Amino acid sequence: NLAIDESGNLWVWGYNKYGTLGDGTSISKKIPTKIKSGTKFKTISAGYDYSLAIDEDDNLWTWGNNEYGQLGNNTKTSSNVPIKITIEMKIKSISAGRNHTLAIDESGNLWTWGYNSKGQLGNGTKSASLKPIQIEKNTKFKTVSAGQNYSLAIDESSNLWVWGDNGNGQLGNGTTTNSLVPIQIKF
Repeated sequence: NLAIDESGNLWVWGYNKYGTLGDGTSISKKIPTKIKSGTKFKTISAGYDYSLAIDEDDNLWTWGNNEYGQLGNNTKTSSNVPIKITIEMKIKSISAGRNHTLAIDESGNLWTWGYNSKGQLGNGTKSASLKPIQIEKNTKFKTVSAGQNYSLAIDESSNLWVWGDNGNGQLGNGTTTNSLVPIQIKF
């Protein structure tokens, strides 16, 4: 679990096998523990066994399991402490899925990375990405949400976009066909 207090301090507790808590250990915690003292945070998202946070300067921090590149640091090396992702854009919105990550930068560009077996990265392939890749370049977005193996985003005109696993109709397009690229849902 992750929480941010009113002063911007980051607190973690719970399962920690892969360093998911970012406290430098793999020991689970039963009570909240403050991590990354001195850095103030404003947004958090917990994935299956990894974590994301945005600090007050819009820098992206990731930690935990990195088996599929879900930390976005161009490696498959897991980290039990938060690492700042070196990217040239400021991040405004994030969402951690089971093993893939979605982010929106300050210009409304959509970025994805990590696991991609069902097309949840939206880049037209089923290949994982160890670093952020921009998708749907002609559309500006304002919010994202990552599911188990699928993704959703809302653009600046409040249109819903979906992609990835659709075996149970989770994309809402009236089919059970997966989509390797974002498709706009019409209501």
